[in-house]
Amino acid sequence: MKIHRQPVLLAAIVAAFAILLTGYGARSLVQMRALVQQTERRQQDWLRLREFAARRESERAACEEIIRRGPAPPLPEWFRDRYPSWRAEWQELDPVRIEGDKVLRRIRGVFQAVPLAELAEALAALQGETSSWRAVEIEVAASDAPGRGRASITWEAPARSAQTTP
Repeated sequence: MKIHRQPVLLAAIVAAFAILLTGYGARSLVQMRALVQQTERRQQDWLRLREFAARRESERAACEEIIRRGPAPPLPEWFRDRYPSWRAEWQELDPVRIEGDKVLRRIRGVFQAVPLAELAEALAALQGETSSWRAVEIEVAASDAPGRGRASITWEAPARSAQTTP
């Protein structure tokens, strides 16, 4: 029995082969599309990781620059020298380890019956004089006296772990 002499059988085999090739081609296109999407997602992830690494390197360099300038000035003395009438309670908080021997020194000052307008000026002056200390948490509550209130401020400054004294 020769296949080429039976056109119906030959046509059926060719049709089945064409269907298999079409199915395989369609499946390959779907898989290719999924691979392209996966590659695009991975490329976007890679770009985000590069941006994150660049930001982290920039922050690391800024931290090193602040540490290189020396320890941050003691906040309690800074406020006592400039605002002797303010009553403040100071609390040194546990340092937060950044990496290696670098830590974030943390200190909280609680000011009672402080003039709120002067407090804003003091924060601006502190930031202008030293970029070491950064206010990370500020809570303000009004008091009965007009223009006065209670303020609790937490600052942090990068340091080497041996420089943790306030």
